[in-house]
Amino acid sequence: MSSTEAAREFQAKERKCRNQLKKRLANALSRDLNRLLQEEQETDVTLCVGSAVRLKAHRAVLLARAPHLLQGTEAATPVIHLQGTEPAALKDFIQKVYTEDKCLVKENSTLNIHNGHSLVVNGTAVDGHDVDSQVSSDPGLEHLEPASGLGADLLALYQRADMSDISIQVADRVFSAHRAILCARSEYFRAMLCGSWMESLCQCITLQ
Repeated sequence: MSSTEAAREFQAKERKCRNQLKKRLANALSRDLNRLLQEEQETDVTLCVGSAVRLKAHRAVLLARAPHLLQGTEAATPVIHLQGTEPAALKDFIQKVYTEDKCLVKENSTLNIHNGHSLVVNGTAVDGHDVDSQVSSDPGLEHLEPASGLGADLLALYQRADMSDISIQVADRVFSAHRAILCARSEYFRAMLCGSWMESLCQCITLQ
């Protein structure tokens, strides 16, 4: 086998291993976000369709994946009433928001509406996404490669630091983050922020 053939074989194996790793990481992220949705940990917003359907969700995840559902609402709005869609469509869409591998924001994926009517959020018609494209200039984030579209959407949210609800200080650096995402992805932060630790009541925690 020539050196060129050996190099090609090595590169092919490397790509295969890389793709397998990305798939495992993507599946793990989907499982973690799905568990967060099912267990309703750290939920901070409720989506309502009519008077019967009330789905608890996380503002950070919606902001990263389906910002049109928050369009026109205040940051502290606890309940969002949706009109123009069906309960089953909302449930399916929220499940997709939390688990779908695709990058929903870039694909402009929206909630299915009923009979061609516009989606109405808390009395205001919604016709698209409202996303701030400004991201962090932190050079340490430039070379990160998300394993899936879900990861890309969450990374973009972190880079924007949009509606972050907790700060983590390490030495002289402060990182803005989202409690729900930390609880979903880290057992350590889940115990700290969702349990009986003193830090569960803090908006800024210090790690040493």
